[in-house]
Amino acid sequence: MRDSAAFVPELDFVGEVDGEIIANIMCAKSKIARPDGDKLAILTFGPVSVKPEWHGRRFGAEIIRHSLDCARDLDYGAVIIVGHPQYYPRFGFKPANGYGLTMPDGGTFAAFMALELKRGYLGAAGGKWHADKVFEINITAFSEWNKVFQARRK
Repeated sequence: MRDSAAFVPELDFVGEVDGEIIANIMCAKSKIARPDGDKLAILTFGPVSVKPEWHGRRFGAEIIRHSLDCARDLDYGAVIIVGHPQYYPRFGFKPANGYGLTMPDGGTFAAFMALELKRGYLGAAGGKWHADKVFEINITAFSEWNKVFQARRK
């Protein structure tokens, strides 16, 4: 992600405990394509990661809150994510279809969520979300990486 032109280095954070990195969040620029052809600049975050032995200790929530606060301070207007629909509403995320937003194919689902960092930023015009290509997963490359990753875990 860090090699992508969409990467936002000011929103790349790690959480540390005693010098050990235990959490990370990154953001990238994305956009909403409006029905009238206009484009609305937004953010997308992910991955959010916390080492398993640190789960349940609020590090994930704190790094997400910090990232959203900094995005607001940097004057970004909204964030779109695909994430757990029971987890992310605690940060203010709502179903994206409530803003008239869809995936590029016109679909929507519970994990597709939006957060306005500026009230009214998403408006009522709706549109299709387009994440940067950095979020596209190459299944073959992932499978090869995962084999190495799983072997290292043993």
